[in-house]
Amino acid sequence: ITLNHGRDLIAGNLIRVTGTIDSASNQFFTLLLNAPTINLLGSVGTSNATALGSLSVPNSGALTLGDTAASGTYFIRTQNAFSSVHTITLQQDTQFVSLNGGAIDLVAVDSDSVSPRSLTISTSGATTLSGAIGSSQALRTFSTDTGGTTSLAGNVTTTQSQTFGDNVVLVSDLIFNAGNTATFNGTVESS
Repeated sequence: ITLNHGRDLIAGNLIRVTGTIDSASNQFFTLLLNAPTINLLGSVGTSNATALGSLSVPNSGALTLGDTAASGTYFIRTQNAFSSVHTITLQQDTQFVSLNGGAIDLVAVDSDSVSPRSLTISTSGATTLSGAIGSSQALRTFSTDTGGTTSLAGNVTTTQSQTFGDNVVLVSDLIFNAGNTATFNGTVESS
């Protein structure tokens, strides 16, 4: 799918996209996806030039990203914000990128039951994780880049390492449960 305008896709039950989703080159159009169940098998914003302006997934539900049969990293690239109120299940190693330092706001993120997956979040702005990471199915690794802040309200569980490149703000009592190492390159403070 190539967006030539900002779009809202709304369904009463399911949105399933088997291919990629891109904005027209250097146009950075926005996308809102609203359905109880959303499956995105192909990356969103496959290059910096075709990144979306923003991606919003409002309301509670289930968002599945990636394809277990695919190799390589699954990407969601936006110029600005990416927000999801849906619980996210990763079916590939995944990277969320905001090119202009937009906010990345997520609830809960888990791996699928096939294999632990890695998640990297890259934004110079604020990352807010209001639920647990790897609670139902642990991630393999979890990392954030330098710059900005990461606010955490739930436990973070990985089978291997956790790396926080930016400053961490604890919104509640929580546990960093890493099978290997947990590295904090910035400050760790309570809100």
